[in-house]
Order: sequence, then structure tokens, then C-alpha cells
Amino acid sequence: MSETDMSSTNADVETIDDAPQDEEDEELDPRIKENLDLLNYASDEINRLEKEQDEVRQANRLALGEFSQQCQAWKKKFGKSIEKSAPYFEARVRAKKAHIDNQRAAIAFEKASDHLKAAKKTVSIAEKEMLTVKDGEKPVFNQAWQDTLNQATIRVLEAERAREKSSVEYQKTALQYEEARRCVATLLSKFRGSINKSTPFYEARARHHHKAEAFRKQIMSLMGQIKAAKAKYSQALENLEMISQEIHESRQAKKLREKIIESELKGRDMGDGAEEDVIHAELEEVDGAARSLALSLGLQPGSQFTSLSSLRSDQYQHLDVDSLTGEDETPSSSVAPSSRKVSGESDTFCDQ
Repeated sequence: MSETDMSSTNADVETIDDAPQDEEDEELDPRIKENLDLLNYASDEINRLEKEQDEVRQANRLALGEFSQQCQAWKKKFGKSIEKSAPYFEARVRAKKAHIDNQRAAIAFEKASDHLKAAKKTVSIAEKEMLTVKDGEKPVFNQAWQDTLNQATIRVLEAERAREKSSVEYQKTALQYEEARRCVATLLSKFRGSINKSTPFYEARARHHHKAEAFRKQIMSLMGQIKAAKAKYSQALENLEMISQEIHESRQAKKLREKIIESELKGRDMGDGAEEDVIHAELEEVDGAARSLALSLGLQPGSQFTSLSSLRSDQYQHLDVDSLTGEDETPSSSVAPSSRKVSGESDTFCDQ
């Protein structure tokens, strides 16, 4: 894994812990620690395996270089012998492969023969048990044994075909092996001197091929382990991103709820002020009506008329409506009777 990828990944992981100061007191999700531990473990495992893989490849390159130098030295010294003995060693490789194939064919033939033997034995038992005979009674046909007999017969046919096929393969591989052995013997008698001189070269080459195959298997194993570790790393990173998204959405939802509550509180405050405005508007309307009534009756408005609109809503409820007429409890003698009559009607109107 490159340093750029690791740095970008670390930057993504650091965003999980980025939060405003008022959100630092939130309880840490335990999944974050688990996935961070898994992420760190997978990262260390990837680095270790990649380092080991590089070491194995370096060892393979060194072994190859060393073998190349040895080959060059042997070819300079035993070049002609190596060329002459090459068919012999190639024939030995073919003979070894033919011998392995012949052994596999022999094992397959033995298994097919055993299966055929077991199937025939099952057929024999099923034929005997198919008809149940009791003392003094007629034979009773048994359908279960009949089904067993049918299945065993099918297995016998399949086993016979498998044994015949394996027998043909065994004979074929046996002929190939015998032919390879004769070829090896012929070449050995023909190029014995060259073979003896070039044997160290071919033995070293065989050891190198064996070592190279071991290196290849080790590298393939390490590649599989690295792939598995990277899968764990990716999974842990995806989990952390998902947790980060969940935390972000939770915080956004919390902020939204706070804004809604704040808006509701502001709405209630605005509603109280509107109610107060309505009360003052009604008060001004009553004040204006009282002034109009006083003027129409020819009365001079008192101080209460001019200060009525300035009363609060909890004060104007106790206002004496009779005082709107401007009449005192002790009537003045200078007022004309007609005026008192009108004033009395005004008191009646106001009382209503």
C-alpha cells in the first residue's frame, strides 16, 4: 500500500474525531475503537507481508543470478558434454512423469475393481432376500429388496465401465513408461562419458528448479495473505466511514431539533406581544369612542380621557365608565337642568 493511499486514509479517519467544542463531551462509539484496532492491525499485517514478499523475491533473484553464473562456468568447461547428454536427462524427466502417470492409473484401476466387487456382492444379497420364504407359506415378494437390487445392478454396470476405462489407461501408461525406460537405457549406454561430466550441471539445474518452484508457491501464498489483509483493511475503513456518517447525521438531527425548539419558543414570545398589541388597539378604540361621546354631549374631556390609551391591559378593566361623562359625585349648581338631563341620559347610555 503506497504512502499516498495511507495518508489519504489517515486523513479520512481523522475526520471522525473532528467535532465542535460542545460535541467533545459525547460518548465515544465503541465501534470506532474496534474498527480502528482492526484497521491498524490490518495495516501492520499488510506492511509485514509485503516486506516478506519483497524479501522472498529478492532471494529468488539472488538464487537465479548465482545459478546463471554457475551455468556459464559449466558451459565453458563442459559445453560439448552438456549438449550431448541433454537428450538423456530429458528422457529421464519423461520417464519419471510416465512412471507417475502409470501409478495413478494403477490406483484408479484398483478402486474401480473394488467398487465392482462390492456392487456384485450387493446384487447377490438382494437376489437372495428379494423373496422371503416362511415355513409352510408361499414366497412373499419384497419390494424394498427389489429396489436395492435395481440400484446395485446399475452400480455394477457403472463399475464395469469405470474398470474397463481405467484398465485401458493403465495399459497405455505402462507402455509409455516402458518405452521411456528403454530410451533412457539406450542414451546412457551411448553417451556415458558426457553424461558423467555433465551430471553436476543438470543436478544443480534440478535443484534450482525445485527451489524456484518453492519460491513461487511461497510468493503465491503471501499474495493471498496480503489480499485477505487488504480486504480486512477496506472493511474496517468502510465501517469507520459508515460510523462517521451516522454520527454526522445524528448531530445534524440534534441541531435540527434544537432549532425547532428555539423557533417554537420564539413563536410563543411573538404571540404574547401580538396579544398585547390587540389589547392596546382595543383600548385606543374605546378611548376614541369616549372622546366622541363627550364632545357630542358638550362636555370637556377630563384627564382620564387623555390618559386612557396609556393604561395597561390589567388596569383598564377597573376603569369607572361613569367617569367618562365628566360628572362628579357632587353635582355643580352652575350646570343647567337641561344639561343635567342630557347628562343623565348619557349616564344611562354609558351604563348600558
